[in-house]
Amino acid sequence: MAAEKGSGKLLLVSDWEQLLQDFRTSHDLQHKWLTSWPGLTIIDQALQSITKKESPLKPQLLNFLEENAELLVGSDTVAGVSMLVESLRNILPAPVDGSLITHTLKEQMMVMVTTVAITVDAIHNATPQLEMLTEILLVFISRTNYAADRHVRATACECLRELELAHPCLLHVCVAHVFALCQSERTHAGQSYKILLTVILHNMACHMYTIKSRSSGAQPFLSITIPLVPFSVPPFLAASSPRQESLSVPAKELTAGSLKEFKRAVAYLLQRSELLTEFGMLEFVARFINIARALNLHGSLLKPQFSSLVHTFSPVLCHVVLLIYSQFMDAFEGDEDVILKRLFYLCRETHQPLPVRLLGVHWLLGVENLQKDKHSVIAPLASGLYPLVFDPLSLKAAKLVALAHCAASLASSSSSSSSSPLVSKSPPLTPNPQPKLKPKTSSSPGNRRVGLYKVLAIGDSPVDPASRILDEGLLCVSAFTWLPSSSTETYTTFHALHKFLTAAIPHQNQSSALEVAAFTDSSLFKTIQLILVKMALKLRYLVPQILALLDRLMECNTHQSLGEHLLRTFNEDLLPELEPNCNLPAYFPLIERLAENVDIPPVGLLGLLTIYVRKRVEEHKGDGGLKLWLRGSQVLGICRTVLMHHKSSRIFQSLSNLLSLMCLFFPDLEVRDTARLYLRMLISVPGNRIQEMLSYGDERVEEVNAPQYTNVSSLLHSPSAAGSQPRQPLLLVGAYIRLTRENSLLVRHSWSLVLYNTFQTGVDGGYKDVGLVGQFSKIVVEEVSEHPKEEIKLLKYGTDQEKGGSSTKGVIVIDNPSSSFEDREGPHSEPVRRVMDARTSEILGILRQHFEEIPDFRNGLGVKINIRCQLRFMGETLQRMRAEADGTSDSEDLVDVYSGNLEAWPAIYAVVISFTSTGLYGQIPSVHVPFLLSEAPERKLQALRVEAAKDDKDIFSETVIIELEPRQPVPTLVDAKIIFSDEDGTSVSGQLDSIPVGIEDLFLRAPVPVDVLPHNYSDYYFTLFDALFEAYQSEGGGLGPWGLEETTKGGLGSFLVLIFLPPRYHLLLKMEVSDWSTLVRIRTDHWPCLAHVDEFLEALIMSR
Repeated sequence: MAAEKGSGKLLLVSDWEQLLQDFRTSHDLQHKWLTSWPGLTIIDQALQSITKKESPLKPQLLNFLEENAELLVGSDTVAGVSMLVESLRNILPAPVDGSLITHTLKEQMMVMVTTVAITVDAIHNATPQLEMLTEILLVFISRTNYAADRHVRATACECLRELELAHPCLLHVCVAHVFALCQSERTHAGQSYKILLTVILHNMACHMYTIKSRSSGAQPFLSITIPLVPFSVPPFLAASSPRQESLSVPAKELTAGSLKEFKRAVAYLLQRSELLTEFGMLEFVARFINIARALNLHGSLLKPQFSSLVHTFSPVLCHVVLLIYSQFMDAFEGDEDVILKRLFYLCRETHQPLPVRLLGVHWLLGVENLQKDKHSVIAPLASGLYPLVFDPLSLKAAKLVALAHCAASLASSSSSSSSSPLVSKSPPLTPNPQPKLKPKTSSSPGNRRVGLYKVLAIGDSPVDPASRILDEGLLCVSAFTWLPSSSTETYTTFHALHKFLTAAIPHQNQSSALEVAAFTDSSLFKTIQLILVKMALKLRYLVPQILALLDRLMECNTHQSLGEHLLRTFNEDLLPELEPNCNLPAYFPLIERLAENVDIPPVGLLGLLTIYVRKRVEEHKGDGGLKLWLRGSQVLGICRTVLMHHKSSRIFQSLSNLLSLMCLFFPDLEVRDTARLYLRMLISVPGNRIQEMLSYGDERVEEVNAPQYTNVSSLLHSPSAAGSQPRQPLLLVGAYIRLTRENSLLVRHSWSLVLYNTFQTGVDGGYKDVGLVGQFSKIVVEEVSEHPKEEIKLLKYGTDQEKGGSSTKGVIVIDNPSSSFEDREGPHSEPVRRVMDARTSEILGILRQHFEEIPDFRNGLGVKINIRCQLRFMGETLQRMRAEADGTSDSEDLVDVYSGNLEAWPAIYAVVISFTSTGLYGQIPSVHVPFLLSEAPERKLQALRVEAAKDDKDIFSETVIIELEPRQPVPTLVDAKIIFSDEDGTSVSGQLDSIPVGIEDLFLRAPVPVDVLPHNYSDYYFTLFDALFEAYQSEGGGLGPWGLEETTKGGLGSFLVLIFLPPRYHLLLKMEVSDWSTLVRIRTDHWPCLAHVDEFLEALIMSR
């Protein structure tokens, strides 16, 4: 602190900077400052610093006083406000010198003092000071037409307007003076005077003159009868309750004379409206509308002045016109088309900013909602509301909402006309594969238009206007058919479908059953049903989004019947189309939702599940394991739902067939036992009793929506899964069980940018893109050397030299090298003869021998890499988490637990860790650990490690080896999921931290043929490097871990680095090392790995 309390020392600039920082940081630091420096002292110091010429913190100090007024003033409101008002009195009339006193300082001081007076409720706690402040501002604005300080006077008017808004009718006694000042002001500050007068008249009309009277008595409040100063706060405001001043305003009679005075002021305000800015006009019109409604003035007063503003490009001015239109629609009768046309073009003008175009659509919907008991006004504009190609997605969503209202209006009008007895009904539709959903379509080629029907391959586009709007409108978001289900396009699609479903049945009016029935019989609703059914059949990954749409409808009382209609549609039209194959589990959530509905007979879904289970039993070959148990448990969960919601007599035959099949033939023992239990309950227990038995204990099931249980959510309520519930579902397993690498990676975060299978052609990681085939597939005829044996000596390590070709005079004729690769994939064909020189033949022979040593992961086990990790269990962390969850502290218990021998320490048992990866790494085998002892706490860890070091083992961790089979040499993340049993026998599962796999983990030695002796390895690698380097053509720069060294002149040496990248790629580096730099050439047959090699090289440099 700069000084102690009462020392009288001024705060320096550094002290003020520290004070400002501390007040923004925490309340404790604020209290510390206020203990040494009282709030009033800080205010006094700040005001002194503000009036200093050399003070650099004037704006910051003014802002500080404004933000912390209540804290600094405290309970002594009179003294605090007096200091501020007095300072303003001294600064405001002072001449402007450009350094000490400026116009900006005067404006900031007025704003700060006014804000503080309103914040600390000076009208009740410091009434004389508020009167003084008001007098200062009134006197200052009375200097009209003084050009030098016109902007300062405008700010003073704004301060008075804020005081009037905070305390209604505070300035009603000054309305005549303000009216006169408005008439005399000729500078641009007249806008502020005019808005101040509007606010005063607004409060008088809405809060004071509220009693209608037929008396003709005159109350000329626009005539000056009292002086402007001194000013006194009205007694009714001084006696009012804080923040409720408007309730204390006395009501007066609105006589003919008073109304005449109001009209006189209104006429004057309307004469000079063109002088207002955009936002000034918005504020003026918003207040003026309330005045007109309070005085029963007709809206035609505003229409001539402001209706033309709708044609401007300013959204603020358009909003002004729409504000008037929404309140005085009768005044715009006959001109609605002009407003609608302008809004229509506003949302279509591509040069407009996106917020303006969104406002145009929003305003169109607002105008539509204003049409009570009238026809739709935007339905005729539907053809121009279709989203354009380059419209942003947010604008497309807004336009789809507008199209939904158009379609709903057309559907309701068509249904009402079809229900009229004067209109003949159309003949029924001809039978087709979807007779209940197929709407009218157009088979004429001239009438066909591209829409969602064509994208989903449903058939011809519908012909009725409402369905055609839906079909063509959703085309703009048809990318959801190939994007992930979590994409924004998918969300927009289902949001639009929900709007098309609910636009005809709004929430405001509780629609009758007849209206709902009329909409469900409309062609639009049938089109939506058909789209959802086709969407579920063709894009099964969208089933969760379809269920979310159903849930949203079912949760609403108004639209619940629509959801029930859709459920019946899925039962009648979707279930018969489903195939009981491996894709059926994707529809299990939807089938379970059908089973929950008591109005839908479950015979169809039970028959489908019976066929599915029979096929799974027939296809079972002794494997499947957890996946087979999962499918069986999901089917049992649906059976349980059927038992819970349907009568036994209704489902006995079909459900007993399914349960009998499962309890007799299903491979999993637990599923068979549960099916046998359900079958016995179905046969022996009455229906009501079954529901009681199955629902017993549901309240004990916790964390149903946890991520690890979402796939079997229905099973969690069944007795077979109740025992597998974790005892502490709120505790994160990854917080007290750690799986980490033994050796950290040099390169971090590169795996998050990998696009798998992007640059490689073919299947299974691009195995067909062999670079050698393209290079040696040409016919090359060259004269060979006179001494071919000397050039072929590099083949001394090969075993199949003769297989590569036969020697002729001048040339070597060999088979097409690509045939060896093609024969593996197709039938045998006659080899194509190719002619090439001896050198090419030698290289090809070396490479053929090398590639034959590489395992082919398609026909057997490929090349594998091992990642060594450490698994640790921190029992102390687990106990602390349990104590925090229970709201207790168990530090003493922790000491007791770890004070005994190791046998009494916490441990976990039967640990199974399963691994998955989004990369192309094949199936990763799981790891089993019999038991794992808890790691000792920090207080004993050092001593125990010393003891464990004597036995040369770590008893607190377990080495876990992750075996990976790369299909492409790219980094990845390996996700680990653990399941184990704790000391109480409770099964616990959860997600562990992901294990990164870096590019350096993929650096392997090239395989060596078995007939090459160890002392010849370096010669073999040199020969292989030379052949590969000549075969590959791309160059770059880099470094590697293994190489062959040879000396050169004028440098430190030359290194050849050969790196094998599984499953079959290579990375070749030829480095010329000089005294100060290194020249590196890189060649590879998998160019996407160069980006990761670059990161690895940078990490090597940074690590040094």
